[in-house]
Amino acid sequence: MKYLLLAFAISLILPGNPKVKYTIKGTVHGMPSGWVYFSRPDSTGFIFAKRDSAKIIDGHFEFSGEAEPVRVMVGFRYGKQYSFGGEFFIDSGTITLECNKDRLEDLKASGTPSQDQFTKFIEKNRPNLLQGNAAYGAKLRAQSKHDKKKMDSLDNVFVIIKRRTTAIIAEQVRTYPNSVVSAYLVKTHLAANPDVEILEPLYNTFSANVKQSMYGKDVLKALEAGKRTDIGSPAPHFELPDKERKKISLASYKGKYTFIDFWASWCGPCRAENPNVLAAYKRFKNKNFEVLSISMDGNKRDWLKAVTEDKLPWTQVCDLKGSNSEVGKLYGIKSIPMNYLLNKEGKIIAKNLRGGQLENKLAEVLR
Repeated sequence: MKYLLLAFAISLILPGNPKVKYTIKGTVHGMPSGWVYFSRPDSTGFIFAKRDSAKIIDGHFEFSGEAEPVRVMVGFRYGKQYSFGGEFFIDSGTITLECNKDRLEDLKASGTPSQDQFTKFIEKNRPNLLQGNAAYGAKLRAQSKHDKKKMDSLDNVFVIIKRRTTAIIAEQVRTYPNSVVSAYLVKTHLAANPDVEILEPLYNTFSANVKQSMYGKDVLKALEAGKRTDIGSPAPHFELPDKERKKISLASYKGKYTFIDFWASWCGPCRAENPNVLAAYKRFKNKNFEVLSISMDGNKRDWLKAVTEDKLPWTQVCDLKGSNSEVGKLYGIKSIPMNYLLNKEGKIIAKNLRGGQLENKLAEVLR
């Protein structure tokens, strides 16, 4: 898969992370001459911000540099557009790369401990990745046909896949607690809207220097946000403007069961979940239940157009900051849709409810 956009930023690189000297030696099949590009994050957190390049001569290239151990993406330039697809890990020593100009996703990399660990994970998790890609395609087709039963069954498949991937990552962390790759895998796969019971033991397994790495710090931030929004915790307070710029306070929902729903107009899975939330709202709106939707949009017109198209009658709020939303950061939102169900006292009693799970939970608590 080629990466042209990044939805959410990588964590800041803070002082104290040692740099390593590295050399990249590579072969590009199908491109005897030209340039190859290497992209990595800088202190702004944007992964495509630092870009190095090497000249390809007779299908081969070499590049040496100094940087923190970090995931790097490989790409080529076509006119004014860059296309990145292959990925590997910078580490002290020489990394050997081999790729085809038309199939960057098949990049082969080896030569350093970090890269070998990264490759080990990719190979072990490949069946889950392939099954996940197939299930995602099937879900899109089911969504286009409004096949709710099929969509719900595929959601269960995703749960099983994540459980298997989590087990592979946990084994990797236990085997390599002193590896930045371990922290990267936890950050990438398990730190978005995390389960504290899973994330905290893994973070505690990291060695001191891994905790101080850029990925270790990111995992800690996710863990702290996860604890703020764990089941049984009071939902963090916020105020956000509605479409008329009137401030709406979460405190005003005390005394009602409240469903806080993070979504966006551009998020296909979010839009697919809206009918489920609407069904629950219609069924329980007269039983002390309310919905408060928080949009992660950056464009007001797109946001309100989606509200109208999906016929959402409850209160909608948005600060129009997109992924830089302060409330999103407060709740540790790294992917959407994400949601939280609060009781009358404002405590979180369930989260990340999908399909018919919201209706089932409300039927349980609003008897």
